[in-house]
Amino acid sequence: MSRVRRQLMDEARQREEQAQAASRGSGATPGAATPAGMGGDAAAEIAAEEGTEAAMVGRRRRAPRWLRNPSFVIGAVIVLVACVAAAFPQLFTGYDPNAIDVTAKFLPPSAQHWFGTDKYGFDIYARVVYATRLDLLIGVGSVALPFVVGSLLGLVAGYYGGKFDTVVMRILDIFMAFPFMVLAIAITAVLGKGIFNLLIAMWVVSWPPYTRLVRSEVLIAKNSEYVQAAKTLGYSDARIMFRHILPNVISSSVVYAASDIVMCIMTAATLSFLGLGVPVGTAEWGSIISDGKSFIQTYWWISTMPGLVMLVVGLGFSLLVDGLNDLLRTKR
Repeated sequence: MSRVRRQLMDEARQREEQAQAASRGSGATPGAATPAGMGGDAAAEIAAEEGTEAAMVGRRRRAPRWLRNPSFVIGAVIVLVACVAAAFPQLFTGYDPNAIDVTAKFLPPSAQHWFGTDKYGFDIYARVVYATRLDLLIGVGSVALPFVVGSLLGLVAGYYGGKFDTVVMRILDIFMAFPFMVLAIAITAVLGKGIFNLLIAMWVVSWPPYTRLVRSEVLIAKNSEYVQAAKTLGYSDARIMFRHILPNVISSSVVYAASDIVMCIMTAATLSFLGLGVPVGTAEWGSIISDGKSFIQTYWWISTMPGLVMLVVGLGFSLLVDGLNDLLRTKR
């Protein structure tokens, strides 16, 4: 997943450099012309190649393209299971995640308590299942607003340029100069504990990549033929940006947003582990792991089991992002 994120940002920088070079007067490289006349043998050879390609395409159409992408399928299954557990946790466990049982403290994993119990007698499996809802909501909620705001800023800045673009990019550079985790810890330390404060911290630190990705795409797209044709027809700037440019430049941000969900989940869990995230006692993966850190050598399952669940969910999102990136790149 980190490979995909780096690749997207590297491509954004390359597009920015390409747009800057074009603005300095470098002309576009003309496409290669197709020869007007060809001999019969050459034409026959090309026809044979086209027939072979058509046959291969026909065979591939037996299954949708996304089904032939193992990373996408496996990741989608894992994420789907996590979403079902978040929406209907009672289907996965019959225990109350907040039910204290002093007679069942520190029980190891067994057929009755799959993940064991903690110092309060809480069933850890039940708490992990019910925590899935909160963690996924934090992940999606942390990405939704930065995705929308960052994409709009990148769209407007890239299309109009000028002073607005300069100001946006200088602010973006300031935010991206600080490590993501360090800035999130600093903001939550100032705001204090709480789910809403955690979301605010995520919103503040998560928008710059979307702005850079969309802006770099818009810098290239606004000089394309279909945009120039739309301007010639007298379309408004809003129509050109939102109906013609945005649908063609948003795919990179969608891939990045999918990877950002698991990044925000891990960040929220880290902040909760440090005591800066959700309130104490809340069923959340990082908080559950933090509850067992004092007993890691004796009652290892308290921290290990939720950690393994985080690992599997993170792996699912990573595979989904890799597969989604491959599918969207093939389309483009």
